Amino acid sequence: MLLFIVIIGALLAFILGDFINQGRNLFGPGDTVAKAGGAKVDYNTFRDRVSEMSDQLKNNPQYANVTQEQIEAQVINDLLVEQLFEQEYDKMGIAVSDQQISKLFFDPQFAPSTFQFLMQQFGQSAQMLMQSGIIDTRTYSDAMKNPAKYQLNEEAASALTSVWAKLERDADDQLKQQAYSTMLAGLFTANQVDAKAMYNDRNTTRTFAYARKDFSAIPDKDIKLTDEDYQKVYDERKGAFKLDEPARLVKYIVVPIEPSANDQEVAAKDAAAFEKDLTSTEGTATALKNHKNFTASLGKYTRKKLADDANLKALLAGAPAPNDSTGAATGTVTVGEVKRMPTMPGTYMFAKVTGETTGIDVVKFSGLQIPASADSLLAGLNPANFDSIATSLGGFKEQEFSLVNPAATLPANLTAALSTQEIGQVFFLNDTVTSQDKNGKEVKKVVKGAYYISERSNPETVYDVTTMEYTVVPSSTSIRDINSKLHAFVANNGNAKAFDDNAKKNGYTVQQAIISPSAPSIGNTPNSRSAVKWAMDADKGDVSGVFGQNSNNGYIMAVAVEDVFDGDYIPVTSSYVRDGLKSLVMNNKKAEKLIAQYKGKAKDINGYAAQMGTQAASTTAVFGDNNIPAIGFNETAILGKVAGAKKGVVVGPFKGNNAVYVIQVTDVKAGGRPYDFKEESGNFNRMIGSAIMGNPLRLLLGNEKVTNNILQFTAAEEEK
Repeated sequence: MLLFIVIIGALLAFILGDFINQGRNLFGPGDTVAKAGGAKVDYNTFRDRVSEMSDQLKNNPQYANVTQEQIEAQVINDLLVEQLFEQEYDKMGIAVSDQQISKLFFDPQFAPSTFQFLMQQFGQSAQMLMQSGIIDTRTYSDAMKNPAKYQLNEEAASALTSVWAKLERDADDQLKQQAYSTMLAGLFTANQVDAKAMYNDRNTTRTFAYARKDFSAIPDKDIKLTDEDYQKVYDERKGAFKLDEPARLVKYIVVPIEPSANDQEVAAKDAAAFEKDLTSTEGTATALKNHKNFTASLGKYTRKKLADDANLKALLAGAPAPNDSTGAATGTVTVGEVKRMPTMPGTYMFAKVTGETTGIDVVKFSGLQIPASADSLLAGLNPANFDSIATSLGGFKEQEFSLVNPAATLPANLTAALSTQEIGQVFFLNDTVTSQDKNGKEVKKVVKGAYYISERSNPETVYDVTTMEYTVVPSSTSIRDINSKLHAFVANNGNAKAFDDNAKKNGYTVQQAIISPSAPSIGNTPNSRSAVKWAMDADKGDVSGVFGQNSNNGYIMAVAVEDVFDGDYIPVTSSYVRDGLKSLVMNNKKAEKLIAQYKGKAKDINGYAAQMGTQAASTTAVFGDNNIPAIGFNETAILGKVAGAKKGVVVGPFKGNNAVYVIQVTDVKAGGRPYDFKEESGNFNRMIGSAIMGNPLRLLLGNEKVTNNILQFTAAEEEK
């Protein structure tokens, strides 16, 4: 009996454990990260695509500041758009055949470009793949199926397959998009009337005189705004406040974790003592030992490179040397010299010349790894054909390197050879490359490289320079004080109104943002999605605890929920809408007052200018151009009035963006460019197409909303 009870107990524990683990599947979104309009993003596909995009961006400096949350938000959008487009393709009967994809990879016309693209995805590893005998798309395809034949391990074969599959997907998608765009373009093709109107708008210049009275002439305090005033402007711009999903208006405080004034004072004293030690002792070891806040790095520099460095040029002293062999106007450099570098506040940097040697700075050379299948090339390589053969076989042509600070990618034997081998002659080097076979066993292979030096600078003096830097960080006392102060503020201001009202008097700046489940962060605050999740689960008026105190984000934050939006639009009663529309509503009221004040008070431009206390001016406008010289951009009301006005007729007063205007067209000139239906219809089609395709997700969804469950998944991951 006891054994039976134990078994039943264990079974129940197993079932309940599985029940709890699968709770998200039973009562939550299951494996659906997001869905909209019949499209669904499942968790595994989402994670795979996030990993893929992260790998693509991590080595690109242009995307260095892109956060994981932003990548995830973009992936969800991309996957939804892809699936919604696939639905459109199915409805319209758009499909890509296997023959079309095969042609891209194996047709002689396209295969070389395709192979080049495939190799580009492997970066420096591409040379190794070619060394293994992968020299075109056919051998690439064969290597995916028979990796051992090319001495590749399973990991390398998997990478080949992944890159190939992605290119197939991209090609399939692009071909479908091209067909879809062609069919869609047929829905808004310009006719003769559209094309001629486009031509007339862009080809006619109107000169007009104007008088203006700025809205700033009326103080804001003299204007009373009503609910009706806000409603009128809101109705005109309601689309700007449309919600694709539930949202919250939050007020939030971000407090940077920064060094205190005392921290800065202590650091300044340490830096002064460090400089004294650095100057009074030989080398840098003693100073670095006594002042452990400083970190050091050693670099080698010619005088020209010192002169070109914004900081280290301070090490140059004395008169310029106009006959310097490097061509740089540099002075003398003294071994043992110490200089403090100009830096941003809170950072201390010193440089010391610790020695000098002789070296070669610049070498230009071409290179090629000889594939196993191309040994016959060895005898045929010569200075005349080297560059053309190297580039055709995936090598490189005339790249410039420094031998003073050789790149990490240059093997030591190659660096040495580049200093000594004869210029203008081909030479060969062997290198050993280590990889693994399919069983994980280490495999060593000797590869042969061919090289050709086209240029090398003369030996010159090279200086060893040690750069030492210290960035002041907040002390534990400062961090504790910053945290304690915000905790106390949150505890004493437990509702959104008190949070907002009392922030300034406590030394905090309150910001606001609209967030939704799709928001990767609150405002521009990095790594703040936990705060987004809290806010989306909170009620109106709630105030959060302190976020970020256990992270390394460099800040802490607190959030208050100002308003909750679950409808189709953010309502006009919201403070967010009121704040956003206030200047527009105010300008409307001021315009009404000024128009009433000046309407009918004069018969010509000069008369209106006199009434307005200003001078008449003149400028030109082209209806198809969004800029009016001397007035500004986006003055659509003025462009419309000028385009519709008869020559010599006074028009106004009417409202512009920042003032009321009276205008009079004085001249109309058509440009000399002849009318061309093909050109103008193309302009028309591009303009309409751009407007339609500007937001593909919204275009495809219509009035349907997005259900984004990403916060539930990230919360589950954070709890692990």
